Amino acid sequence: MYQWIPPKNNKTAQKIILILLVGAAVLFGMTALLPDMAYRWAYQLIAIGLLTLSLFLVTRYITRSYLYRICEGEDGARDLEIVELTGNGKRQTVVCRIGLGGITQLTLLDLSDGGKSETLLAEYKRDKKKIFDYCVDLQPSKSCLLRCREGGEELTLRLEYDPILFEHLTPVAAKTPISQTDPTEE
Repeated sequence: MYQWIPPKNNKTAQKIILILLVGAAVLFGMTALLPDMAYRWAYQLIAIGLLTLSLFLVTRYITRSYLYRICEGEDGARDLEIVELTGNGKRQTVVCRIGLGGITQLTLLDLSDGGKSETLLAEYKRDKKKIFDYCVDLQPSKSCLLRCREGGEELTLRLEYDPILFEHLTPVAAKTPISQTDPTEE
């Protein structure tokens, strides 16, 4: 069994959260200091929206992490299991479990490749394909885009990049022993 908890490098998320909180505080401060301000309610509504967005980002990128686990299924086939960890790992919830035999495509998204990865991701979004994002960072520099067939439907998952995990997830690896897989073939 292989398992990996991706490390958090959420500097981008932390900066955005700070900007949103400061923006909300400024808007609330303006409306408190200038009670006869026109459309005061609109500024307060925008401030509430900024607070709500910052709360979402905190719960999604600061307080939550994931555990990726390759384990044996009931029939002896290997499965990818994604476990959501909250409360410093005290609460664990399995949010996704797919068979490695159903993987149809594995793509490495690297933000330093001159925009090819961003184009591919935008293409998926434009085609209205739902992407289940299990990355711990807001904009990871490297991630894996995994397409698979599970339960009669096609799923697309986005995971943090780890070379060993990438090796285990290659469509060839699902059918061959681990010692024979090579992640550089794709």
